[in-house]
Amino acid sequence: NKPALLLRFDEPRAIYQQGRLVLNRFLLLLIVSGLIFGVVILILVEKSVLARLMRLNSEAREISLKGDHSSRVTIHGNDELSNIGKGINLMLASLERSHSILNSVIEDLPEGIILLNSEYRVVLTNKMGSNHLMKLSNAAVGDVVSQVGGYSLTEMASKLSHPSDLIRHHISAGNLFYDVTGKYIGSGKDVGIVLVTTDVTKERAELMERMQSQENLSAVGQLAAGVAHDFNNIL
Repeated sequence: NKPALLLRFDEPRAIYQQGRLVLNRFLLLLIVSGLIFGVVILILVEKSVLARLMRLNSEAREISLKGDHSSRVTIHGNDELSNIGKGINLMLASLERSHSILNSVIEDLPEGIILLNSEYRVVLTNKMGSNHLMKLSNAAVGDVVSQVGGYSLTEMASKLSHPSDLIRHHISAGNLFYDVTGKYIGSGKDVGIVLVTTDVTKERAELMERMQSQENLSAVGQLAAGVAHDFNNIL
């Protein structure tokens, strides 16, 4: 029960406030530095990876649309993306060699190869096919063909009800004779018709000659039989 005197002094602590201020500034600096670093990383990724990848995709798509196997994609650097580009170029080189061999084989075939699209426009022929097409339809690559040697292509195509079906016609063009075989090729919008033409003029002439020889032999045989019969009657 003795009286007492209590005194309270509030004195601001400058060190604590300064510490919080420094911490806030440090956090703000850390956030700004992180944003700047993220933007720089995105720019570097865009320039060194995404832009190159988009260019590689664009060049590969352009080559695919043109169908030019002699083209190559551009290669920069010596990293994973450049290795992908090298792989694409190796594949294109292999396709070019295979395409060249296939073209050489088709060009040297004794039969004519004529490729028509869905509108009956001549897309591709080999050397012999171009020769036969000119004689049968007076047409060339790029022309729309409505008939082959007097036969309507529409009527010929109407007989192809299934992709595995074949049509075959014996067609004459003046003194020349051809066997023409047709078949659907492709699917969807890329469907077309491939015609294989064979010049059978020589074979037909040989066949006619053999038939004529057989008819002559048959006539001689009948004459000999008649003469023998007459001699038999006389005897």
